[in-house]
Amino acid sequence: MPTPTQTDPVAQLSAIINRLCNLSNDPGVAAGQQQQLLAQANMLNGDLVKLVTQQLDAADADYNQFMTGVANVTKALNAAEAAIQAAVADVNAVAAVTASITGLIQQGVQLVTIAAKYAAA
Repeated sequence: MPTPTQTDPVAQLSAIINRLCNLSNDPGVAAGQQQQLLAQANMLNGDLVKLVTQQLDAADADYNQFMTGVANVTKALNAAEAAIQAAVADVNAVAAVTASITGLIQQGVQLVTIAAKYAAA
């Protein structure tokens, strides 16, 4: 594929083919030369088809490479999401244990308070 500063070879070749076809119909050009010009235009037209096919094949290869990259990124994101979900589950489990310990401590404080009241009485 041409870069933005390069001329598109398909456009160049198409312009040449059009010029040859125009010359092959020009009454100012000898009949023998008209036939040669038309034959040359037909030959270049075949080359144009090959060029366009090559460009499409290259584009398909680039597209396939891009899609492979997208698939790899998607796989990595899915793995990261699974790891994050596992970490969230671990944090939730720690929070549940912490809540249980807090509850046990509160019950212990209540028992100590009750025991202290009975001991003081």
